[in-house]
Amino acid sequence: MEQQAVENQRKFATTLRKQTENKREQIKTVLVKEPCGVLLCLTLCGIALSGCTNKVITKTEYLFPPQAYLTACERTEFKGKTYGDVVDYLIVVMGERDLCAGQVDSIREWQAQAKAGFKSR
Repeated sequence: MEQQAVENQRKFATTLRKQTENKREQIKTVLVKEPCGVLLCLTLCGIALSGCTNKVITKTEYLFPPQAYLTACERTEFKGKTYGDVVDYLIVVMGERDLCAGQVDSIREWQAQAKAGFKSR
């Protein structure tokens, strides 16, 4: 019984060797008879695999608005005592408010231009 198992293993190994040799011969025949097909297959495999090796490098670019738009807004402190002082103070505060509003508008315009610049790239 044991001897028959060993004999079966030998037959299987012999059969496997023959099949492997036959496959090798088939591959050699294809390589010799159809070198263009093999070259085409190798080229296509190379192209397909080359996509796996490309690295995408992302560069982050920080954009800041111009320094002129980032100056601090003035806040004049009220030191008056009369209604006339209040009117004068109101005129000063309205001027300060207009300057700050102009800065905010300039930042918005700059931001829109920066966005438009990125879209056109």
